[in-house]
Amino acid sequence: MLAAVRGDFHADWLPAGVNALRLRDSGWIHHVSTVLPALADGARADVIFSPNGFPPRDRRAVIYFQDLYHFKLLSSTELSLRARVDNIVRAFWRSLAAPACMLAVPVSSDIEREVVRRVEIPVRLIPNGVDVGAERWSGNGDTVLVLGGGGERKGEVTAIHAWAAMRRKHGPTSVRLEIAGVSPPERRISLESLADASGVGRSVTVTGPIPRENYLERITGALVAVSCSTLEA
Repeated sequence: MLAAVRGDFHADWLPAGVNALRLRDSGWIHHVSTVLPALADGARADVIFSPNGFPPRDRRAVIYFQDLYHFKLLSSTELSLRARVDNIVRAFWRSLAAPACMLAVPVSSDIEREVVRRVEIPVRLIPNGVDVGAERWSGNGDTVLVLGGGGERKGEVTAIHAWAAMRRKHGPTSVRLEIAGVSPPERRISLESLADASGVGRSVTVTGPIPRENYLERITGALVAVSCSTLEA
C-alpha cells in the first residue's frame, strides 16, 4: 500500500506496511485530477482511496466519507468568504467526479443517508469502530479529553454543559475535563467563561492547538476521549 503525502508529512505517522510516496506541493485541483491518477497508473494500483469525500474522476477511486463536513456548508461565523467559496468549488468537483468512481464508503448511517442522496454510485456502509483487532483503549489517566477545534461545529459548549450536569448529579471528582485544540484565542476565552459561569471552571482546562504527535499521546493517555462535533463522525 502506498500513501501519497506531502513532503513535510512524518512517515512514522503511517501504520506498518504503508509506504510514503512524497509529493511536491501543488494546487488541489491539479493534485486530484492529474497527479493521483498518474501515480496510480505508475504503481498499477487497483484502488485510489480518497479520504475527505474528495476523489479524482477515476473508475478506481473509492470515496471515503468520514463526516458530514463535506455536505453541510458552515455558517459565516465558521468560515471566511474565501473558505466558503473553496468549499463550493470542491462540492462542484465532487459532483463532477463521483459518478465516475467505483464506490462510496460512509462510516455511519447518518452519513450514508446524505451520501445516497448525493452520489449515484454504489454505497457501502463500513462503521467507524472504536476497538479494532488488537487496538484497545489503553488510557488510564485522570482526564476526560474533548477534541476541540477551530469552529462551533466542534461542540465544545455541549461538553461543558454535560460536564456541569454530571458534577451537579454526582458531586466533585478528581477527574478533570480538558478541551484541547481550540482556536482562535477568543474561543478559548469564551469557553473558559462558560465553564466559570457553569460552576466548573476549576475542573476545566481549555488549550490551544497541539502538535499532532502530542495530540495522539493525549488521546491515548486520557481516561476517555470525546468528540461532540455536529459534523464529524
